[in-house]
Parts: sequence; structure tokens; C-alpha cells
Amino acid sequence: MSPLNRCLPCFLLLITPSLTQGCSDNAESTTESTAPTTTEVTTDAPSTGPETDPTTTDESMTDELTTDGATTDGPTTGEPTTGEPTTDDPITTSDTAADCDPEADVIAVDLNIGGPIFTDNSESLVAVVEEQILELSLCGEVLNTIVSGVDLGHGEAHQLTPGNTRLFFTNSNGIARVSFPSGDNFEQLVEDGAIYELAVTLDETEAFYYVNGGDAFHVTLEPPGQPQLFDVDPTPRTFAISPDGTKLAYMDNSDDIYTREIGSNVSVFQVHVANGPRRVVQWMPDSERIMYLEDLGQFTHYLRTYNINTMETVDHFLVDEFPIGSFALSPDASRVVVDLGPTYKVFKF
Repeated sequence: MSPLNRCLPCFLLLITPSLTQGCSDNAESTTESTAPTTTEVTTDAPSTGPETDPTTTDESMTDELTTDGATTDGPTTGEPTTGEPTTDDPITTSDTAADCDPEADVIAVDLNIGGPIFTDNSESLVAVVEEQILELSLCGEVLNTIVSGVDLGHGEAHQLTPGNTRLFFTNSNGIARVSFPSGDNFEQLVEDGAIYELAVTLDETEAFYYVNGGDAFHVTLEPPGQPQLFDVDPTPRTFAISPDGTKLAYMDNSDDIYTREIGSNVSVFQVHVANGPRRVVQWMPDSERIMYLEDLGQFTHYLRTYNINTMETVDHFLVDEFPIGSFALSPDASRVVVDLGPTYKVFKF
């Protein structure tokens, strides 16, 4: 992915009249514009909303990493062994997907997805739909069924390797891996229960994750190791690896974002986020800016970026909808997908 060093056009999603706030790498400005073109898609998928977990604090600190042994059985290979199949029927493409315009400024799809991410070409998504992990077009057309018949547990955390050759994902037993997009060559890498968030280094040798119950861990995947407590306070809740593979970013229970060099034990405070929904954090392609959603109250959220070198914060656009489950930036930084519970929207960025 090449660095993004240009002004980013911003689009506003509002129930009330729209407002678009312009931005640049070095300054903020406000302009008025008309609402972007929207295309809508509907499906028959059931609707459930994601959880939110806002907290606030303003403390900053530098933390040292300590470890505390946990147990694992190491990777296993073969057929999925993570519980009874949840469904035997593949999800079919919506009849209305053909009416969707993938070049629209805003694509609105009536489909309940979990943990959407973009593939390397920025033209398709990988997401959980009805206990399956699918590759979808931006308009919600099913392109591939990657994982099916496996108990995914909380299974909305997954990550593609560079080049999109393998998919790491969480299931009811821990962390697993399959070939992408075929879904072949299943491996259960880590046995550690209900994992909510996951980040794997670009060389696939180490993973960072958050477990239901309040603890965060890191574990060596190659060679297989035992999970070690990611012992910082407050506890990290979400992790992201920079596109250049050199840095880890995480947001903790106090909605503070920290970074550290991969292989280092020292965390550096970056920015506080007011009530970040689901504490999602992403890297921009230049590996210098961090993207996050900030809760402004009354179900209003700003998509913002923070430059870890210049310490500048830039507002990109408002999302005036609720609930917000997660979001993801495309590798070419041309689009953002936002999970809105029973629906999702893809914005030009």
C-alpha cells in the first residue's frame, strides 16, 4: 500500500441535512456540500445490533510489558474441530444486489455483517454473515464462502495476510487459520476461549488479542508458543498492526490509544478518544496516522485521524447513525465500510 499524502474528501451521513467537513494533513476547514449519491441494497439476513461500551478518562502513561504464562496446546491441523456446524446452507446473493452501483458515493446494504474488512484490491469485503465468513462485493453479493460449518463463537475478528493468501480468524476455541479464498488447510493455532479482537503481525509469527473477561494476550505463532499476558493497565481492548509491519497500535479500556514498536515492551501514549464505540482503531496506509471513531454524544460520531509524528488530529466526516459496530479502511484508502448493526454502508473516502 502506498502512503496517502493528499487531501481526503469527506462525506457526511446524516438523518438531518448533511454537513461535509473538509480536511488536510496539516489543517482543518469546514465547507458546505450536497448529500452524496447513495445506492441501497436489501437482503433477508436477520438483524441484530452490536454492543457499545463507552468509558472515559484522560490519563496518559508509558507502560512496560510483562508476561505471565498461560497454556495452549499449540496448532492443530486437519478438519475444523470447533463445534457442531451452525448452518449447512450457503448464503445466497440478494436479488437486489444487481441494482447496486459500486461506484456510488455511499453504498447502503441491508445486510447484518460482523467485523467487515477489505481485501487487498479494495473491491470486496470479508465479513461474518449468519455464522459464516464470506467474501462479499461492496454491494453485498456473495463471492466466496470461506468458513462454514464451524462454531465461530464471538467470531467477528479476522485478518487477511499480505497478498490475501491466508485468513486468520477467531472461533469458539481460539485462533484459527485457513487458505484464502478457498477456506482449505484449516489450522487451529491457539486454544484460548472466547476471543473478541485479533491482530497478527505481517510475517504471521505473533498475534495480539483480547479475551472475554478482561485480559489481553500476545502469543508466538511461529514457532508455536504459549499465550503471555499483555500486562499493561488499563487493559487493551483492540489491536492493529501498521501496514509497514513495524508498529502496533491499541486502544485500552480508558479509550486511550497507544503505540509501540513491534518487539518492544514500551508503549507510547498518543491520543484520548471520547467514548470510542467498540474501541476500533485502524492505521492509515502511511503507517503514521491512526484512524478512529470519536463519540460526540447523541449518536453522533466523527471519523478522525491522528498523526503520531506531528500530533495533529484531523476530522474527516460525521456518522450520524446508531448503532455502530466497527469500521474498516480499504488498503488504497479510497473507501470506508461502517457496520451499522442490521445494515452496513460503504463510503468513498
